[in-house]
Amino acid sequence: MTAEDPAAAVRHHPPEASAGGPPNITDPLLRPAAAWVTDVGNVRQANEDNLLVDERLGLFAVADGMGGRNAGEIASQIAVDAVGREMAKARESISRVRFGEERPELARDILARAVQLACAEVHEHAKKNRDTRGMGCTLTCLLTVGQHALMAHVGDSRLYLLRDGKLHQLSTDHTMAAELMRAGTLTLEKAKMHRWGHVLTRSIGTQASVPVETLLLPVIARDRFLICSDGLYTDLSDDEIQQMLMLHAPSESPQKMVERVLERRAGDNTTCVVVEIAGDPGAAAEARHAADAQAVLRRSFLCEGLGVRELARVFSFCDITVLPPGQVLLEQGEQLEQIIFVVHGRIIGERNGEPVGEIVDGDFLGETTLIRGRPVRGTLKAAEATVVLELRASGLRKLRQRHPELGAHLMAGLALRLSRELDRANWRLESLDDPHQQGADDPSVL
Repeated sequence: MTAEDPAAAVRHHPPEASAGGPPNITDPLLRPAAAWVTDVGNVRQANEDNLLVDERLGLFAVADGMGGRNAGEIASQIAVDAVGREMAKARESISRVRFGEERPELARDILARAVQLACAEVHEHAKKNRDTRGMGCTLTCLLTVGQHALMAHVGDSRLYLLRDGKLHQLSTDHTMAAELMRAGTLTLEKAKMHRWGHVLTRSIGTQASVPVETLLLPVIARDRFLICSDGLYTDLSDDEIQQMLMLHAPSESPQKMVERVLERRAGDNTTCVVVEIAGDPGAAAEARHAADAQAVLRRSFLCEGLGVRELARVFSFCDITVLPPGQVLLEQGEQLEQIIFVVHGRIIGERNGEPVGEIVDGDFLGETTLIRGRPVRGTLKAAEATVVLELRASGLRKLRQRHPELGAHLMAGLALRLSRELDRANWRLESLDDPHQQGADDPSVL
């Protein structure tokens, strides 16, 4: 069933998304366009999935009911209704994010609060109605605002990103099996057979509040997002999902994927929403800068080995600055407490008016100041139009507090980098005392 089919089991498509509603608040150069399908499957009698699609607001969500005296469809309906209503109330604030008047973190926090409110409403409804006591649902939301995409997620529905032909799972499964796998006590093969593997460790409505997983990342034209209930990925592997998202147009891929699921056992309800970011890939310079900055960050010693989801978390603690030619980034003597990456362009260093060096595309400086700040020894300014990415020591501290494992990964990368620099410094000192060492290869270079 597609969105064009009047018989499609789509329970929530708010009036804001129809023609004549409030004006778009998504970026006209990076517009989200969605297609969706939901199906009861071959076994269940009722569809407990619900979804929300609002292209004008850039808001999309999937909720999968857990049951609880056959009330899963009520829980999921309350959840998507609550999120849609609260986000519509915040339209003005989200618009300010789109136009650069507020940081995208504001929209992320608004979305997380909307999910918390949905949790409280489902919980309150269950308390007041004996027939729905114990009900709950999963909830996975995507909000696109300007050049950014934001996720708020609870449960085991999923959010995927297809970018440059590669599929990335952005959400984390909040299940017993997934938690045990992350702890290293369970393999993927054993997780599939685990007795309590599908038990949720987080859900909407079973408690009055719940930790909400959030994510913020830049988007570029032709990105494709998939939000789905577990009925889809239980029967389709990630490789199959990637292949079908690439093979079929976004308007057709939800139907094709659900048809493939129905050909198999399809014991569960299945819902999927595919959102493509439509626009000219070269039209939005800010989005391109953000994507290129992430690429520079991914190649750095700090983020070596990180996936898209973890990289996006690191990126959310960084700042991007676009400098016109001649713009000073730091004056001589100012405190340097950040690592600075040059994404595009060239930064030159001057000391007492004399050039002392430069930093070009992909280069960086200041890694030691993440440990201890110090005054910069020369003025840093843009020799041409330049884009820089900065991770400050304060941002690294916040990241370590909120995401300890990810923070440990970055600190390990930083420690290895500083260790290599120390080896080089020691080798240079030793070579000054030993003429036989002079001119030899640096042993610390791998």
